[in-house]
Amino acid sequence: MSWREMVGVACVVGGVVVGLGPRAADSPPPQATRPQEERPAPPPMPQPIVLRCGFGASDITPDASVPLMGYPEPRDRSGSDGVHLPLLARACVLKDGPLKAVLVSLDLCVMPNAACRLLRGEIAKAIDTDPANVLVSTTHTHSGPNPSDDYVRSVQPLIIDAVRRANDLSHPVTAWIQEAPLGLGYNRRVPVDGTVRMCWNPQTIFEHPPRPAPDPTCTLLQFRQVNGPRTVNVWSLGAHPVVFGKASRMVSSDYPGAACKWLDANIPDGKSMFVLGAAGNVHPWMATQEDPRNVDRIGETAGSFVRTLAQATRPIAPTKDGGKLACRATTVVIRGHEIDIAVWHVGDCYVVAAPVELFGELAVDLRRRLEKPVLLTTLTNGWNGYWPHRGAFAEGGYEVGAIPAGLQPGDGEALIEHLVELAR
Repeated sequence: MSWREMVGVACVVGGVVVGLGPRAADSPPPQATRPQEERPAPPPMPQPIVLRCGFGASDITPDASVPLMGYPEPRDRSGSDGVHLPLLARACVLKDGPLKAVLVSLDLCVMPNAACRLLRGEIAKAIDTDPANVLVSTTHTHSGPNPSDDYVRSVQPLIIDAVRRANDLSHPVTAWIQEAPLGLGYNRRVPVDGTVRMCWNPQTIFEHPPRPAPDPTCTLLQFRQVNGPRTVNVWSLGAHPVVFGKASRMVSSDYPGAACKWLDANIPDGKSMFVLGAAGNVHPWMATQEDPRNVDRIGETAGSFVRTLAQATRPIAPTKDGGKLACRATTVVIRGHEIDIAVWHVGDCYVVAAPVELFGELAVDLRRRLEKPVLLTTLTNGWNGYWPHRGAFAEGGYEVGAIPAGLQPGDGEALIEHLVELAR
């Protein structure tokens, strides 16, 4: 065998041994390339509406001689023993051309109807708007002062000053929103043998474990400065601000104040304000206890969740007819009770206000029927006690005994009907 024949054999054998693969003649035919499937282009993100927005705040912390609202037992106590978290009046003013809408959040437990109407009138006069465009909400902290006429008169100039600064310092903003469930609260009404037992504190009342809150929705309505870093973050959650317990004599804005403090420290150039959602039958999981650190823990939990929502907001588009801001308000009478309700259209989203401690089940129905994102603000433009859903009347329990006289099954549902009608 010549050397050329030997090299040929060696190459073939080497190819098989070292896995150089089959010869070119044995290669499989190339597969036909399939044309790429045409996918429809995603719809473009809507452009957010542009408004003007301003924010202002004032300290309305009472001095030590002012009695605290507290709980039913200690309301006759005089004064307080110190300040855990200061109480603030926060104001957000929105403008769309000549229209001015004002949202005020007060770190107080409640504000009587008559006092709220007077305050709304003075706020409207101060910045030249209609009282119907003014919402005055309380955060419902039980560690704030009893809103006596003297106290309200003393802080009214501070509240109006916050509104004036918000009005004077307004700037162009875009509007954004997001909502998601936050399991911060539980339903304090625990069904037992056809009735209910009240679970005020799950750490001490453990024989009847409570269920999660019926409406855990946390909503963030955010206004971002055009060509600037500032944001105003208005957020809502339904859970009683009662982390501090019945024996506490400390002034505190409770978890909403702690959450806003945390948010302002962790969102650069951000200002936050809280409005209460459907908290009528909902407590936070740390409730009516005495450790001030738990106020901060619940506050940080809520604040960090709101900051997460701030990273996931979607732009608010105008309404179908191009509207950016509209305010509607009316007074309805339900079984002798005058209820001042309001609905704002912020683009294609809603701000819904009612002066009641609303049960979560009713809020679920409201959101279902409106179908668009809702910033729910209860205890707004007054206070008219608890408004339960129909089934709660048969169950009994604390709230049913504490509701305004004359309310009957179905009155809560009638209130929701009025709110939906006003929204539409």
